[in-house]
Amino acid sequence: MPKGIYKKEGYNGSPIERFLRHVNKSDKCWIWVGCKVGNGYGHFRNDSGLILAHRFSYQSYIGPIPKDMNVLHSCDNPSCVNPEHLSLGTHTQNMRDMWSKGRNTHKGEKNTKAKLSWEKVSKMRNMYNSGKYSQKELSIIFGVVRSVICGIVTNKLWVIE
Repeated sequence: MPKGIYKKEGYNGSPIERFLRHVNKSDKCWIWVGCKVGNGYGHFRNDSGLILAHRFSYQSYIGPIPKDMNVLHSCDNPSCVNPEHLSLGTHTQNMRDMWSKGRNTHKGEKNTKAKLSWEKVSKMRNMYNSGKYSQKELSIIFGVVRSVICGIVTNKLWVIE
């Protein structure tokens, strides 16, 4: 069977044909309506395996993605696969863009995996600054690894910008 053609029902056609079956095109964004990961980015199975849908779109319509480069969204919509909204950039450029547009909602208590709250962080800093508790003791009390405690008490983590 030629590469890119699948026998299984629903997998007929070239990768781009199968890809487009999961896209709702509008005048602006092309919304990926296929499978998505938890952060809203689509994923797609091509000949090489699983790939993020926006990366597949970039490769299919624009060209190769150099190693260590990200595919950035000008529309800030992780489900968008419109090649006109995609461009290459470094991780640093992507993070700067995120901060400049106020999309850094994964920090502190807003992170869905956060074990701490601002109240606990404040208490932890007060306990450490009193000199009565070591970082190791605080890691046991608050249930996080010592490297997190170190980052918090040295104001490298959980910092108000």
